[in-house]
Amino acid sequence: MSNKLKNILLSIVPVVITGAICSYLSRTGVAGWFSTMRENSFMPPNYVFSVAWSIIYICLMISFYKILRSNKTGKESAIRLYWQQLILQVLWCVTFFGMQLPLIGGLIILWLIITVFRMIRAFLKISTFAGTLNYFYLLYICFAAFLNWAFLYGNGLIKTF
Repeated sequence: MSNKLKNILLSIVPVVITGAICSYLSRTGVAGWFSTMRENSFMPPNYVFSVAWSIIYICLMISFYKILRSNKTGKESAIRLYWQQLILQVLWCVTFFGMQLPLIGGLIILWLIITVFRMIRAFLKISTFAGTLNYFYLLYICFAAFLNWAFLYGNGLIKTF
């Protein structure tokens, strides 16, 4: 297998797997226990999440491909942070939707924000383009964290917010 094909596959396959797992868990959770809980008035319609994640995943694939092709210093750290954020995405979906533990999910999403911020910084040192592609992702998960914590508060699962 050529190095270029390997990099393309490494850029696409893990993101597709992550997206499939998270999509399944989200759909199952929203159709199940989540639908019995009180939603926030500022919760966007479900299709917004699909559109946002499609954009994020395309940006992740492109930016990671740029990182994999680079020979610059810091590449190993950038790659490690990239894999960590994919794992944290799945872990959030598992805890929030799958295990119905939104408080643990709230803590994981804060960890995800820090990891994505660090990943962007690492990417920017290697490729301005690769790093910049992930700003929307960072903004989106900050909004998702707000929704997570507002959900906890709105359903009486925490007392202060």
